[in-house]
Amino acid sequence: MSTVSPSLSRRMHDLALEKGVFVLDAPVSGTTIVAEQGQLVIFVGGDKAAYEACLPVLQVLSRAAHYMGPAGSGATMKLCANTLLGLGIQALAEAVAFGLKAGLQRERLVESPRRHGSGFPSQKSKLDNVLNETYPPAFPLRLMFKDYRLILDTAMGLPTAMPATAAGSASQRGRARAAVGGRQRRGFFFSGENHGADIEMNARINPPAAFGQPRLPRVPYP
Repeated sequence: MSTVSPSLSRRMHDLALEKGVFVLDAPVSGTTIVAEQGQLVIFVGGDKAAYEACLPVLQVLSRAAHYMGPAGSGATMKLCANTLLGLGIQALAEAVAFGLKAGLQRERLVESPRRHGSGFPSQKSKLDNVLNETYPPAFPLRLMFKDYRLILDTAMGLPTAMPATAAGSASQRGRARAAVGGRQRRGFFFSGENHGADIEMNARINPPAAFGQPRLPRVPYP
């Protein structure tokens, strides 16, 4: 149920099938708070009959468990969802920083997209954080960087160009490096108002784990 590469999911499925065992890739989507509320979403790949047999268990663990297709499909969908999440937060941070620097009043800036539905529904809680100027940790940066690496590695193998994702990953990694200092600290998803003091990613960093990953590959343009 972890977020791993689609190729690894397919390999595990094939090895298990040789032993007469079915393996489902079923990564979950949602933060710790979402999990505590029982609102996780699960994307499932693998044998459909195995999915249907496991569905009662998956429904206990989540509010929805979507069958996406053969082995690796669940992992692929999770990477798609995390692409939207990562770039969506980056875009939100830039828009808020731009509005505040341009002189918009914070409450009015936040209320308009909340009321009229601009952006992603998942950004509502982030807008609440901006309004209240509080940024509680919700997801480790090292895992977000790991997901970006999986996304870009998979894109390289297809191949497909993902320039916005590559740029967003590089920007967020650079801000996180600047935020690290000895012990675990809050990381920046984007440096906004007051050099990032207001626009923080909801996460904590474990410096050795966060930055010991291989460098992200360059994604070729078509």
